[in-house]
Amino acid sequence: MAGETDRNALLRQLASALANVAVLTALLVYFGWVRISVQSRLLGLDESLFRVSTREYLLRSVRPVLILLICIAVAGLLWVALDRWLSGRLAAHGPADAAVRWAFGLLVSAVAVLPFGVWLAGYAWPTTAYVAFPLSAAAGLLLALYGLQLRLGLPGRAALSVSRDTVVRACAAVLTGICLFVAAANYATVEGSRLARAFVAGLPNQPRVVVYSAQHLHLDAPGVTEEGLAPEQSAYLFRYVGLRLLEHTESTYFLVSDGWKPDYGVVVVLPDDAPVRLEFVRDTRDN
Repeated sequence: MAGETDRNALLRQLASALANVAVLTALLVYFGWVRISVQSRLLGLDESLFRVSTREYLLRSVRPVLILLICIAVAGLLWVALDRWLSGRLAAHGPADAAVRWAFGLLVSAVAVLPFGVWLAGYAWPTTAYVAFPLSAAAGLLLALYGLQLRLGLPGRAALSVSRDTVVRACAAVLTGICLFVAAANYATVEGSRLARAFVAGLPNQPRVVVYSAQHLHLDAPGVTEEGLAPEQSAYLFRYVGLRLLEHTESTYFLVSDGWKPDYGVVVVLPDDAPVRLEFVRDTRDN
């Protein structure tokens, strides 16, 4: 009974840590920052150029991080099912039961077996293994601690003192949190790389941007053309075509030209309050 109480307390503590608003917020912001940083670097830019706010980091990270948390939640439910089966088997047949002994051995060895298995899987599925490896390390650690806790709860075994048990749980929580953030960073790196490749490949499909200005903007970008307008027909004297939308953050538009490439290109930065007029054109008639 005492062992089951300890296991329930451990599960509650882990669930409370994962559900902590501060932890989730930090995870979302960190994921968003890493993803945009990787995407910007692969596009030949610097992440600080976009001045992305914390709110935008959060909004852009919700969907992918939710997928990560769903996987963790499913793993937690499987853990509860395992605990229910193993506890019932242990109560019915005792520690000498062959299935119980095998379960104890697998649980303790999980700290090495799970990461090694994911590492081997990386030869076939490198991207999946890159994201899953830190999660497998955390899962292996928790399963090993769970198996040891079960053994210490058997009759005749000396349980850990309260102070030592607290230290073990605290260290396990810290290591699990580190693994979770590393997994989020790896996932963000994969997502940032994918978005960068998708942007380069889909640049012709990005919305066209036409900029109208009363003054010369001197836009020196490959593929951008300046057209003069008759002053008696418009309040604007110049029109710039050949631009595409890259991003809009913090009340600022970031534009690239039709001839933009990651190894050479110009990013045009126009604040929302700039004395210009923007037209966004979505034309799929040639597709």
